[in-house]
Amino acid sequence: MKGIASKKVLTLALGAVLVAALLATVPLATAVPPTPVKQIKVWWIQVVDQTGRPLANEEILVAVWNETRNCALAYFKGKTDNEGKATLTIIAGYTLDTGPSAGTFNITVAINKYGRWMLLNQSKGIDWTTLVVKYINETVIAGHWWSLKFIALTDPDGDGTFTPLHFDTGLGEDLASFQVFWNDTREFITEIWAKSGTATAKVLFNISDTEVTFTEVGTGCFIFKFKPVVLYKEVIWNLFVNTGEYTPVKVGAEILRFNPDPAAPTVTIINATPIGKIGTTIATLSLTPVTDVIDYAYTLYFRVNVLDACGTLIDTGAFEAWKVFIQAFIDNRNVILRSGTPAGGVAPAYGAVAPDSRFAFWVPDITKVYGKNYNVTVNINYYNVQVFTATIPTNATNPPPPDNLGIYMLLSITPENIRVIDAFTSVVKTRIIVKDMQPTPQPLSGARLLIASAVGDPIFTATGPGGAAFLPPFTTIAVAETSGDFGRVYASVYSEDGVPYGYLPVPFTYRARRDLVA
Repeated sequence: MKGIASKKVLTLALGAVLVAALLATVPLATAVPPTPVKQIKVWWIQVVDQTGRPLANEEILVAVWNETRNCALAYFKGKTDNEGKATLTIIAGYTLDTGPSAGTFNITVAINKYGRWMLLNQSKGIDWTTLVVKYINETVIAGHWWSLKFIALTDPDGDGTFTPLHFDTGLGEDLASFQVFWNDTREFITEIWAKSGTATAKVLFNISDTEVTFTEVGTGCFIFKFKPVVLYKEVIWNLFVNTGEYTPVKVGAEILRFNPDPAAPTVTIINATPIGKIGTTIATLSLTPVTDVIDYAYTLYFRVNVLDACGTLIDTGAFEAWKVFIQAFIDNRNVILRSGTPAGGVAPAYGAVAPDSRFAFWVPDITKVYGKNYNVTVNINYYNVQVFTATIPTNATNPPPPDNLGIYMLLSITPENIRVIDAFTSVVKTRIIVKDMQPTPQPLSGARLLIASAVGDPIFTATGPGGAAFLPPFTTIAVAETSGDFGRVYASVYSEDGVPYGYLPVPFTYRARRDLVA
């Protein structure tokens, strides 16, 4: 037994040596001193949007509340500085420090913008440590504040492919703009124009998803009420007139209804035009720090064929005596939506390139946007005499019914959704032979003629061989130098057996029945 005991002593001794050796190789842990508790004498926050941009020089309200003690801790009501900072007034009845503290707290940060208070940030039921780490002398992200990028798109040919609402007229740009209103009062908030050459707003529109109303019942004590923000927005197409002068025409309208769900905030786009059903949801967008908002604009293509009373396409020549206008009466004013001259009897000679690769009038679809009582009037002037007029809805699929003089217009729609108007004008096919006053009248060639009527512009022309007058439409055949200037040499487009003839304007109100001129 003695030998066994000695072996146990030896084993224990060896084990102790091994343990000592292991401990010698393991570094000893050092104690970490606790974070020192600091008294909170100054309390500031810096408010930034979700892209990190400080909300500088903005009127804000900050209210911090002790939910457990049911008392106010601190508040601020005023403007932030150039860095978006605001220094709160501490009104707690006890000393505040960064050490642990029992209870729960809430903080509300709101902004006064566009004439209303809106929510920027809010936390409820948070502990003191969270309040210290996130809100005391820290940068606070305005999690309810969103930046919207408006983009105006349109589908004039109805093929489902949308294109930017932008047209370069050659003299200037037809640009989109976005007008924003409060939906409940339709009080105007702002208008943002598209950048040159695009249909995208030149600046972002900033808005909260939550509207705030409050009552201040004591110093730093506020009773808040919240509701989702709802906006009304119009898409305007500003048609270029002159430098700095545009004709604004509404081409779309929508309601933006925000859902401030913290887990999945969204904005729903709702139709506000007579097209379809007002109140129908167009899209629901997930809100991101910068959210692209597609604004749908309603436009379409028109093309006008200039016909005589018999339905023959008129070769309108190269002389700018013809003008085709597409007009409307909207917003208590007469508006020229588009105008142009015809080429080869088809207007416009220059315009937007339609899907069939030919020029067309690109026109706001005012009947869809303004309502069924809003139509366009197509007028054709020839030497400043109105030789055609017709009023139709922009979304018409049939021509107007004949009047007591019969059919004066046909309407067809091409596979590319281009509305083609066949306009039966009140021009009169005419040939004039001028002779002298000799006993036996002789053709008088080389005579200068002035053809004038009670309305319209005079027509200056001359006679050619056989005394036949050159009558419009004219085509330019040369340029001649005159005294101190240049002039054009032109001839009639039409002739028969070498004898020119043409078309003279007669006011549309005096047009004859087609069967009398056929």
